[in-house]
Amino acid sequence: MWLLDTKTLKLCPVSDPEKEKYAILSHTWDDTGEVTFQDMLNIEAASARPGFRKVKTTCNIAKSRGLKYAWIDTCCIDKTSSAELSEAINSMFRWYKHSQVCWVYLSDFEPVPDKLRARDRKRVVAERLRKCRWFTRGWTLQELIAPIKIEFFDLEWRFVGARDDLEGVLSSITNIDESILRDSSGLNLIPAGRKMAWAAGRQTTRQEDRAYSLLGIFGIEMPLLYGEGPKAFYRLQKQIASENNDLSLFAWQRKSVKGTENSAARDELSGIFANSPDDFRLCSTLKKHVDRFPSSQEFTITNKGLRMQNHLYCLDEFNRTEFLLSLDCVEYSSRTEYVIQWLAIRLKKVGNTYLRHKPDMVETSRSRKEWTTTRHRQTSDPQAEVIYIQTVLGEQDAQGIGALMQSGIVVIYGPNLVHHIRGRYGLPALSCANNMDRGGFVFDANGKDNFLAVNVVKFPDSDTEDDTEVKPNIVLKETTAVVCNLQWTGSEHQLRMGIFTGRPILEEIKDQLLLRYSNMSGFLVQDRMPTWRDINLGEEYGKLTVQYLQHGKDAQGVGLSAALAARHGLSRDGPFWIDGYYHVLLEFIPDAAEAAKTSISIPIPEITVTDEFSDKPLAPVYQEETPTH
Repeated sequence: MWLLDTKTLKLCPVSDPEKEKYAILSHTWDDTGEVTFQDMLNIEAASARPGFRKVKTTCNIAKSRGLKYAWIDTCCIDKTSSAELSEAINSMFRWYKHSQVCWVYLSDFEPVPDKLRARDRKRVVAERLRKCRWFTRGWTLQELIAPIKIEFFDLEWRFVGARDDLEGVLSSITNIDESILRDSSGLNLIPAGRKMAWAAGRQTTRQEDRAYSLLGIFGIEMPLLYGEGPKAFYRLQKQIASENNDLSLFAWQRKSVKGTENSAARDELSGIFANSPDDFRLCSTLKKHVDRFPSSQEFTITNKGLRMQNHLYCLDEFNRTEFLLSLDCVEYSSRTEYVIQWLAIRLKKVGNTYLRHKPDMVETSRSRKEWTTTRHRQTSDPQAEVIYIQTVLGEQDAQGIGALMQSGIVVIYGPNLVHHIRGRYGLPALSCANNMDRGGFVFDANGKDNFLAVNVVKFPDSDTEDDTEVKPNIVLKETTAVVCNLQWTGSEHQLRMGIFTGRPILEEIKDQLLLRYSNMSGFLVQDRMPTWRDINLGEEYGKLTVQYLQHGKDAQGVGLSAALAARHGLSRDGPFWIDGYYHVLLEFIPDAAEAAKTSISIPIPEITVTDEFSDKPLAPVYQEETPTH
């Protein structure tokens, strides 16, 4: 630590600041010319800088009070040394705390007239303090909390008042508890979300400093990486979560951006971490639940996300993808309608992970018992004793997943084919809803950007009686699989479809996939599709590129064909309409030779068959599961 000698104005290195007596200055920087560490190596040159007056005045006041040293952030840190800068920022809260006195210089606070009565003077001081830029800066938050003693000065260096005498107005301006303004040793008792709320609305010159300026408030240290941008605040939350089991860290609420393009998708999903301190603006009255013993809720940060025991409450026993996470804290604010209520946040299960759902809202209840009633059933999934919650989700990822949560594939059996079907089932079983009677299958993508759906159809043997007018010209004795792949390529969505018939061809599909994918554990018994990856939703569904992939001569020989059914060709009132889903028509064409030559109209309005082929392989892993008939 470098200190200024108040007599000579020379910089002096100090190894143990706690043994020295020094004053410290808190101020807002002036872009016109603050004095730097290098400037102070030449006092004569430094005196020509506009900011030198603050240095000189600070040292003069300190000297008049018998203090040998003073410290000012502009000129007592060698910012050309990244190591020294990192040490200073990680130590700054302690340096302010161990100072004898902190003087706050308010460069935009006009002097208060001397002849005002005490009551009027107090009112004027409060009004002018509220307008001071000092209360809007990120670094000044810890500078208000850490020091034992603080005195405020106006732009002419006239005494305005001491912090002890201004606690009420300071607390009103900053939302900081008066008890913390009196004694910062109680910071560890304040919920993390509440401390974050103190930083809401404050600004810093560099984006990373919004996070770095809070290190002392949370009593943590971490390396500084200027240039990382918003990642700094994510790292801060990660560090806080790794050292505390304070669930109020997740009580943030994002501002709604309804009315902007794609706002619904953007607001729908998020990681468990906030984007900035501004997301905590409503958390200034948070209080943790006080138990006789510490909370048993334990969580850990891993490379897969936030790992925690499954203490979630399922919102719907029939739709086990939406849950509540109780945050073990109460609040009295506008979002609780100024009634003390418990807080919880929504989570949505996407693949094998969980995401924050509807981050622009929190759930409230006057009693935590409500979240254990029949309406809020606690999950009983034996496979989910431990869950992982994604910590960060990019805007484009959130947009794409939000849209994909409402997408899927509908396989429709054409009128010429439906009477020949003896049995059918869908893979993966957890993604399909056999709710179309004999008319087809519905597959929910459940947010996956690389979704594979397999509809297995069985036909009668040659000896089976069939009184339908149209019969296949080649008897199918093995299963037939309609494979649909809905995939995000990085710039657009593509729907690939294939028809595979006969066991040899089905086995060939498996063999090819085994060669392409190394992680095939539980190949025959997997009950989940691959988890979502980074995606980016671009064009609207109606503008997406469609590619058809048909393999197997047997399928073409018997006249089976799969085609994308235009959604506008289906009635919204019809049995096959599901908004946001791709509709695939599986039909039997009696004249197979003619079908292979050109597009043929199907006897369903505005639905066509194409024979466009592609050599591109199917991307996802084929997963065979127990058939569901």
